[in-house]
Amino acid sequence: RRIRYREKAVRTRSAARALVWKDVRRFTCNSMVLMNTALGSFFLLAGAVAAVIFRSRAAALLAAVPSFSGQAGLLVCGLLCMMAATNTVSASSVSLEGKNVWIAQSIPAPAAVILRAKVRAHALLTEPAVAAAALSAGGVLLSLKAMSPVFFPLLLLAPLLFGSPAARAETAAPAAKSQSP
Repeated sequence: RRIRYREKAVRTRSAARALVWKDVRRFTCNSMVLMNTALGSFFLLAGAVAAVIFRSRAAALLAAVPSFSGQAGLLVCGLLCMMAATNTVSASSVSLEGKNVWIAQSIPAPAAVILRAKVRAHALLTEPAVAAAALSAGGVLLSLKAMSPVFFPLLLLAPLLFGSPAARAETAAPAAKSQSP
């Protein structure tokens, strides 16, 4: 059987965008890497669903331990930060290049663009789960009056900034440039 070529329109992307999607595809196709490096995202999504389903149990816990109700938002924020920090997508992405590193090196883009693409792939895979868990937990805590509405933006932003290497990489890049000779 012969393969027949059919002409189609070709999508063009920037080098950075193509690298991000290459890393996302590689990451989502390998279940071992997915479970080893993004287990925190799975727990965050499960926690988001559990917070809504078991809202009544959270209310009972807050009623049983009155001193806990004032600190619930802070505790949930800490738990979300901890779970977001367990994702190591960008580190394993660099490590998995292995024998194919020559492909990335042959692209007419600086090494910083290649590494930043890996960081953006990490953010693309991690931040939606963090945001869903923070919105879910924050909504439950607000509905139970266990958290001040003023604390809600912190509950959303702290885990995103803490678990995202994109924020750290973008803020560290100017400092690294100023230190280079």
